[in-house]
Amino acid sequence: MICAIERPTASAAYGIHGARSTRPEATGRKARTSTLEQHVVDLEVVPQDHGDDLNAARATNHELMAQPNRRPDHSPN
Repeated sequence: MICAIERPTASAAYGIHGARSTRPEATGRKARTSTLEQHVVDLEVVPQDHGDDLNAARATNHELMAQPNRRPDHSPN
């Protein structure tokens, strides 16, 4: 007895629900992935913000240190 070999159907190749499942688990994973991707983008912006804050603080410090040198000396002799 010779049996014919069948090719797997598309549903068998991709599982019962297919490659693009809309099951709740898949939807949850997609939402979690989107959340994590946004978090990565946010974390990439943070160092730039800190650099801007540091540069502003340095400029302020430079200005404050320069002020005593510009004032006329009013101390008694």
